[in-house]
Amino acid sequence: MPLARLCFFSLLTAVSAYASSFKTIGLVSAWDPEMKALKRAVLAPNSKVRNTEVDGTVFSEVDQGGRRLVIWMSGVSMINAAMSTQLTIDHFHPDAILFSGIAGGLDPSF
Repeated sequence: MPLARLCFFSLLTAVSAYASSFKTIGLVSAWDPEMKALKRAVLAPNSKVRNTEVDGTVFSEVDQGGRRLVIWMSGVSMINAAMSTQLTIDHFHPDAILFSGIAGGLDPSF
């Protein structure tokens, strides 16, 4: 199992352990390469993804493991993250939101 997938599922398992009532989980990333890696790590190859655009932000919804995942890209900056997160809260009503990304990381080859 790729490390990114293992890390994500470890995080999702930890969230599930503390909040088994979460029905909708938002997953956000700021940068396109991170978003692609997140989707590869999270989505099964046969997942039925429904894309919805709200005010220029594309949200991907998928049912996975009895939960609805709402995945979107915020773009870089706290302002973009805040605006896109508020859109998500207003339109999809997530029980939890997880941010995924390297936030610049330490290794310049990333």
